[in-house]
Amino acid sequence: MKLFSFFVFVGENDGAVMSPNPAFMPTGFHTQLKPFVNPNPKPDFSDDPAFDPAFEDEDEDNDIYDYDVADFLSGRIQTRRYTQLMALMEFYTQEESFDADKYWNYGCNCMIHGDRPLSDMGTGPGVDRLDIKCREYKLCQECARAQFGEMCIGEFIEYRKPGTKTLLNDDGVEETHKFCRNSPNTCERSLCECDLQFAKDHAKVSRVAFDPAHHNMLYNANAQEIHDMCVRGGKDANSDRRCCGGVRNAAKVYNYAHPQQFCCDDQVTETSDGYENCVPKE
Repeated sequence: MKLFSFFVFVGENDGAVMSPNPAFMPTGFHTQLKPFVNPNPKPDFSDDPAFDPAFEDEDEDNDIYDYDVADFLSGRIQTRRYTQLMALMEFYTQEESFDADKYWNYGCNCMIHGDRPLSDMGTGPGVDRLDIKCREYKLCQECARAQFGEMCIGEFIEYRKPGTKTLLNDDGVEETHKFCRNSPNTCERSLCECDLQFAKDHAKVSRVAFDPAHHNMLYNANAQEIHDMCVRGGKDANSDRRCCGGVRNAAKVYNYAHPQQFCCDDQVTETSDGYENCVPKE
């Protein structure tokens, strides 16, 4: 017999069970993103860590990748995929342990619960730096769907267990990091890079940017209150939102119509000078 899995989060103050707010519907705010078009027709992935033989035998829990549609419908995949994100959050957190109750119901975009805890979009640009990082994470996954199809969603697709390697930082100090092991330019790799970048960004920002006033701020809020708190200003009629990267790094969204926003070498830049493989302006 298969058991259904549900994500519930307990509020810190009143012990209420957190569940998706039916008013939290970002209708009208999001437009279809245009997928990343690699300006390099023959990219060289030979140096990618996914092909490094030193990591081929790294321990991996292979049974969690053996699934079918029945698993997805029963809720089991959602639980297992969420576990992959949590493992990265635990690895990079600067606190004793990662507190999901604290961070997963925050601001307008850190709403990682419900039946689509990973891929559901928030709304608005973000109320602070931490909320902005959550929005970037959701947009990264939206780019994965734009690039690899609507079924490229975090609740359905598993990626290989990330590897571990030691690198020198800018100060010459050794640091241990995770890296994605799926082949570049795949849905699995794209989703893994989204999780990985989010875990790194969240660890850096959360301890200095967390505002208790933004925790549970949308709980029991109605549609008008959500609009007032989250949707800041109108949509720029001249914007052309496109994805940049996502082939073997975390995709980011930029405004193709902006004169000082470019996608060069799979990253968003303020100038095309000095870069190769820039997406040309039409």
